[in-house]
Amino acid sequence: MIHESKKALCFVWDNFDIIDSCLKFANTLRLLGVETIFITREDSLKSLFISNNFIHFSLYNLMKEHSIAVKKWFVDNEFESYESIVYKDINVWDDLYFEKKCLKRKYRTPLETSYKQEMIVKAMLCIEAFDNLIKKYIPQYCFVWNGLVYPPKGLRSLSIKNNIPTFSLERGLLPGYLVVDPKGINYGGSLGGESWLIFSKHISVPDFKEIKLYIEKFRREKKSVVTQKDYISKRSIYKILDIPKNKKIIFLPNQIDSDTNIIYYSPFFKTNVDAIDAIIKSLANISDAILVIKTHPEDIIKDMELYLKLLKNKGRIVSSINLHSLIEASHAVIVRNSTVGLEALLYDKPVICLGYSAYSGKGFTIDVTDSNTLHNVLVDILKEKKPEIPNKNEFYRFLSLLLNNYHFKLNFTAEDEKRNRLFLKNLLSLKDKEE
Repeated sequence: MIHESKKALCFVWDNFDIIDSCLKFANTLRLLGVETIFITREDSLKSLFISNNFIHFSLYNLMKEHSIAVKKWFVDNEFESYESIVYKDINVWDDLYFEKKCLKRKYRTPLETSYKQEMIVKAMLCIEAFDNLIKKYIPQYCFVWNGLVYPPKGLRSLSIKNNIPTFSLERGLLPGYLVVDPKGINYGGSLGGESWLIFSKHISVPDFKEIKLYIEKFRREKKSVVTQKDYISKRSIYKILDIPKNKKIIFLPNQIDSDTNIIYYSPFFKTNVDAIDAIIKSLANISDAILVIKTHPEDIIKDMELYLKLLKNKGRIVSSINLHSLIEASHAVIVRNSTVGLEALLYDKPVICLGYSAYSGKGFTIDVTDSNTLHNVLVDILKEKKPEIPNKNEFYRFLSLLLNNYHFKLNFTAEDEKRNRLFLKNLLSLKDKEE
C-alpha cells in the first residue's frame, strides 16, 4: 500500500522534452501519494518544476556545496591508486564503466572531462551530493533517466546500496510512451537477454485484434520516437536519391557511437563506420541492392567523409527524409540496436540486429555478430520478393506486452490515466514486496 508520506528522488537531463515526460509521470505518482524531488545538472529549466509545484535541485550547485567533504576525504584517507577508491561503499572506478570506455575511445561524457583523476573526483562529488539528498528526504523510491552514465549512475548505485527501490526511465520503445524499468534500460532492462524468458511466462495470449489495430494506427499516423520530416512516397525516394528501379534498398539508420546503448550493447560493431564497412563488403558481389544510410544529427564531418569513402557507388546518404518513408521503401532494415528496428518490425520488414536490444534475440529479428554471417543473411533476404519478419505471432506477443504491461503512456486520455495509475501502483507495490 502506498502512503501519502512517500517520497521519490528523480534525476533527469536538462532537456525540455525529457522533463515534460517526467513531469507527466511525476503527476501520476503524486496521485498515488508519492511526491517527487527532481534533480537536474543545471537550473536553466528550474521554472518548469516550480510551475508544477515540485522541489528541484541543481546537481552542479550541490556538488559545489559539498566539495569540502570530498576534499576532506582525500586528506583523511590513504589509497593505493585512484582505481582503488571506495566512496560511500561504491568502488568509483568500477562504477565508471561507461566513462572508461569513452576515455579510451576519446568520446566526450556528461562529466565533461578527459582526465581520469578529474573524472573520479567529479563522480565522488556526485555521490556526495546524492547521498546528502537521500539523508535529507529519506526517499522510498528512486528514478533515474538512463542510469548507465554519470551523474545519474551515481544516484542509482547509491540508492541500490541503500536498498531503495530504483527504477530507470527512458524514452519509450514505441512513440508516445515512457519506459519505467526496475532492472535498467534497453538490453539491460526487464526484456533483454534471458530476462525475457522469465518475463514472458506471465504474459497472456495477446489480443490479435488489438495488436493489428495498433499496427494500422501506427502506419497511418507515422509517428516516431523522435520528430520526423514530412512523409514522402517510395517512388519519390528512388527519384530523389537517383536509385535505379531494379535496386532493392537496404536501410541503415546511424546511431551515436558514444551512446550508452552502443557502448554497453554493441560489442561487435562499435561504430557506424564498422557497420557500414561490414554491410558494403557483404553487398560487394550483389548487384541488385543498395545501402541507404540515414545520418544521426550528431554525425560529424569527419565521419561523413569516411561514409562516402566506404560507400562509393554502393550506397546513398540522407539526413532529412522521414524514417517511415525509408522503412516502407526498404527491402530490409539493419540496425545495431536502434528503436528504428522495432518500428521497422511494425511495417513487417525483416530486421537484422548487429547488437543487443530489448527486442532482439526473441526469434522475430535476425541477429548477426560477424561479417560472414551478415553476407549470408543478406543474400538470403534479397532472394525473396517480399520478405517478412519471422515468428510473427511471437512479435505480436512482445508488442502486446509493450502496450499493456511495460510502458507509461504520455499523451493520455482519462482511460489511459487510469491504466497508468494501475501500472505504476502495481510496479511500486511489487517492488515493495520484493524488498
